[in-house]
Amino acid sequence: MRIPAKPPTCPEARRKTKDDYVVRLYCVAELSSVTSPLRVSALGATLQMLICVGQVPQVEHHTRVRISGRVVDECWSPLFRVAVTLRKPGKTGSAETALTNDHGEFGLLPVEAGIYDLRFEATGKLVVKTIEVSDGTDLDLGEIVLNQNSMYCPQSQPVPYKLSTVAQSLDETGLCELLQHPDRFNHEILTVRARIKIAFEDFEADVTDCGRGIIGAVWLEYGRGPKRQPTIWCCGDMTPRDPLEMIQNDAFREFHRYLTAQRTPCTGGGCYKYQVTTTLTGRFDTVPVEPCANKKSMCCPAGGFGHFGIFCGRLVMQSVRDTTAISSMRQ
Repeated sequence: MRIPAKPPTCPEARRKTKDDYVVRLYCVAELSSVTSPLRVSALGATLQMLICVGQVPQVEHHTRVRISGRVVDECWSPLFRVAVTLRKPGKTGSAETALTNDHGEFGLLPVEAGIYDLRFEATGKLVVKTIEVSDGTDLDLGEIVLNQNSMYCPQSQPVPYKLSTVAQSLDETGLCELLQHPDRFNHEILTVRARIKIAFEDFEADVTDCGRGIIGAVWLEYGRGPKRQPTIWCCGDMTPRDPLEMIQNDAFREFHRYLTAQRTPCTGGGCYKYQVTTTLTGRFDTVPVEPCANKKSMCCPAGGFGHFGIFCGRLVMQSVRDTTAISSMRQ
């Protein structure tokens, strides 16, 4: 750093800069020009320097803050790999950017306080928000909805549950009782034994032998814990997020391995290797039903569960045991 030939006085230095290091250099230069061993003792010079430096105003530091949030669609399902861009209004060039993770979450590197434009963009859809960042306060934007023009949103809100007083009796009376009296078991933890039907956009208990009931099927879902559901369907989040947690023990891993095993190559359906039967414990949920337009079956007009929300009953799985698997290979 170059010091001017005629160094400014301390007050002048303070007016020129807020940099503490520069001011100290200016002040030392000033003292060296007016002090000498003949006029001021070494101790006096030191005191003068300390007094001068002590007059330097404190530098004001701004705390940078972090911006975070979660991007979801209109069905409140998280959106993956949404591009998030933050920049000052009217500015071009450099900007803070991020991509949402599997849970739709994002976090931007810390920025200074001010007004910013925040853009969310994915698959041709765009949302722009203007936000104000306050000094020293991290900003959590919560959930930002990026409309994907979904035709239907399946019911996916968390459901309260209670322990069932009839859980063990269902092992004896069978799965069909759920179809006949769904309201009796609504939101209860229960145990049933069932053969599992699984395919693309299908994961349900096989109720072929039950005949007609108030509801016609029971959709299945893993409780929270596993990374993904065992198959995919429309529309919603395939990451299990129900408050009821799946017990991922050896029995579950064996069940999942048999359930998802597929032949390769596979064309034209019938890809799954095994017909799987297991004893399920989980929470049963049902929704109001009424006769369908054809008057031959029951529908849930307000929306249900599973693929396109057409299932009026659902069992959220908590644990499995006593799994059997039989080859489904055509003879």
